[in-house]
Amino acid sequence: ENQLLAKILYEHKDEMHNDFEFSDVLHEKEYDDEEGNPFMHIFVHQVIENQLAAKEPIEVTQFYFAVLKNKESRHDTIHLIGAIFVQFLFPVLKGESEFDNDGYQRMLKQFKGKKLEKVYEALDRL
Repeated sequence: ENQLLAKILYEHKDEMHNDFEFSDVLHEKEYDDEEGNPFMHIFVHQVIENQLAAKEPIEVTQFYFAVLKNKESRHDTIHLIGAIFVQFLFPVLKGESEFDNDGYQRMLKQFKGKKLEKVYEALDRL
């Protein structure tokens, strides 16, 4: 887990360096949806990496390889899966519902093999 976290942090060093370097100073900062929360971003990134490693749910792995066939980068593909995942995570964090694993798997199946831009457009319409 520590090696995976270090790898993810390293992959995001350019865009999130200050957030992590000065987290002790910024600990009370509230992030809005526009700018994104770098800590949530890293958390989601790690969840998706763990799902891929465990092949659980299998739809994550199937989706991942289908998107890679479209010549998308591994990193962008992880972010895309994360964008789908948060559709189901945020209602849980808000206390509105339990995680809808069946819905998550259905959405991964629905978007499997689609171009990255098309998936993001569809997610924006939700």
